[in-house]
Amino acid sequence: MMTDQLVGRGHKWVFAKKAVAEAFIVSLIALGLFFLFLAIFTVNRILIGSSIVFYDGLAWLFAVSVFFGVVWCACFFLGPASNKFLSPFLWRLPQALVVFFLIGYSFVITIPSLLDRSISLYLLSSIVAAGKQGATPGQLDDWFYRGFVVRNGAVEKRLNEQRATGNVVLENGRYTATARGEITYTIYQNFVDLFNTDPRYVVPINEEAVLDASSSKSLEQ
Repeated sequence: MMTDQLVGRGHKWVFAKKAVAEAFIVSLIALGLFFLFLAIFTVNRILIGSSIVFYDGLAWLFAVSVFFGVVWCACFFLGPASNKFLSPFLWRLPQALVVFFLIGYSFVITIPSLLDRSISLYLLSSIVAAGKQGATPGQLDDWFYRGFVVRNGAVEKRLNEQRATGNVVLENGRYTATARGEITYTIYQNFVDLFNTDPRYVVPINEEAVLDASSSKSLEQ
């Protein structure tokens, strides 16, 4: 009985060591892919970056993933997968690509995209620029409108993004929502209800009267 327990523990220890080693190799490959993506993305943004940072990031994420996916397939057809040195990396490349894509997506959406469009960061920079004298709420409202909205073309920038994704079209000087745009709007409205976020951020001002009327009816009931 004691021998069986020791053998069982030995198997568990070997399995744990193997799992840690595999996780380490996958992480190593994923980090290598991420730093490669980061270098390409950075050079691209400096030299020829488009106006939509998020889509630039996604494009390069897909490009790197597809390229190494093709490399992985080619290695199995051409023979390097049997190489003792390359084999441990090649067998774990698919898992590493998944991890890499998740890391890359998290990076793109939390740092470059945030820097490119964050209202909170713009307000923080305005307060820092005001120095020790500070800024009143009225000043911040004014600076935000004149700087972020007007000077930076915040509305035009976001409309261009919506046109690029196919959510809206411009016809006869007017923007209208496509079927895809209406579906996207409905999905986000449902997320508002699901996560109980402030609906005013997804309800336009021309619908506030409808929202207020609905709230009044709910209170009366």
